[in-house]
Amino acid sequence: MRQFSYKYKIILLVVGWLALAGLLFGYIFGILSQGSQNKVTEIIAKKKEVMDLQAEQRSYQLAKNDLDQLASKDLQPDDFFSRDTSLVNEVRELESLAERNNLEINFGLAGMATSLGKAKTSAELLIAPYTMNLEGQFSNVVTFLQSVEYLSFITHLKTVSVSSTSGGEVNASFSSVFYLKK
Repeated sequence: MRQFSYKYKIILLVVGWLALAGLLFGYIFGILSQGSQNKVTEIIAKKKEVMDLQAEQRSYQLAKNDLDQLASKDLQPDDFFSRDTSLVNEVRELESLAERNNLEINFGLAGMATSLGKAKTSAELLIAPYTMNLEGQFSNVVTFLQSVEYLSFITHLKTVSVSSTSGGEVNASFSSVFYLKK
């Protein structure tokens, strides 16, 4: 058996150590670093989720406080929703608004009181879809739309379509819903 000199043994040891260190830094630490990066990304996502949940909790608490304050007022949020499924008052108010704005109105309710759908809310609300066509000056239609925001009942305009007619007037078609308390 051949004897290696101390100098040769030290060189082999240093080369072996450098090869091992290169392998560790080049491959194994890369794998460990990737695992750490995945964990950091996971932690960031969880922190964002916690922040979103905290924001929702604050929003819920503010809404609850608002409702508690409204409970002591004369006008309750439930009063915004009519219980009259015939919708006579709502239709009259829309017709009156159109008349005040010099607009011709054609109104159509979709469905009957027995076939009203349930609104996607936690409260027991029904939705009554309707269509409405207005004809008149564009500025009057715009004033009508602005006035709809201040009606004594809640309605949601889903679609609005405006086209010009002869004589410089416009025809505006609306698809909307009334919200009713069950």
